[in-house]
Amino acid sequence: MRRLLALTGSFLIVAAALLITWVAVVFFWQDPFTAWYTHRQQAKLAASYDHRVEQFTRRETEDPASDATTSAYPAREITRLALAYGRSLHVGDPVGRLQIKRIGLNMVVVQGTDEESLKKGPGHYSTTGLPGGGQLIYVAGHRTTYLAPFSHIDSIRNGDFIVFQVPYGTFTYRAFRHYVVPSTELSVLQSHGREILRLQACHPRFFATHRYLVDARLVAFRPQGARRTIAVRQVVRAG
Repeated sequence: MRRLLALTGSFLIVAAALLITWVAVVFFWQDPFTAWYTHRQQAKLAASYDHRVEQFTRRETEDPASDATTSAYPAREITRLALAYGRSLHVGDPVGRLQIKRIGLNMVVVQGTDEESLKKGPGHYSTTGLPGGGQLIYVAGHRTTYLAPFSHIDSIRNGDFIVFQVPYGTFTYRAFRHYVVPSTELSVLQSHGREILRLQACHPRFFATHRYLVDARLVAFRPQGARRTIAVRQVVRAG
């Protein structure tokens, strides 16, 4: 009996040590097992996205209404492209590439925020807009699992650049606001007629009682295939 108790005690000590180590790994880094899954899914999404860019670019090039060569790109043309692209997306499709230098993020955003979609990468709420559409763009991501794209969302600083690349252009945003809301607060999904890129992650880490949000406003845009970047002022006033 004494030996059994000793073995049981040793087992519990080892188990506790492993559990503490696991929690530390996930807290300071991320879950390696789910990260492996998402890494594979990201590779598939990247290949699919490259094909989507080719298809969309070819279709728009053949469209006589499309003109990305003007010095002041019309706002109505950007909106047209955003709407056309949105109609082509389905849940699970790659939307575009999101890059945030401050937190070392460079991942393909997937359409949809259901459980399966978020396992592949940051997810775009399909009821919100797309870059260039002049509306709210809402992107959510995990904080501790599945490559934890928004693990360090709270490290983003006001003024940091956030780049969202889609088939019809590259959009640059600058962060300007950080705040926390209850997970039941649905008003954050409502657009107010301004183009805002809103990033969301659970808060605090390991819990889902609140949402940590970062807002960024559009500052520049470069049409696909163009050499020059257009300031937002030109985009808004043109056309």
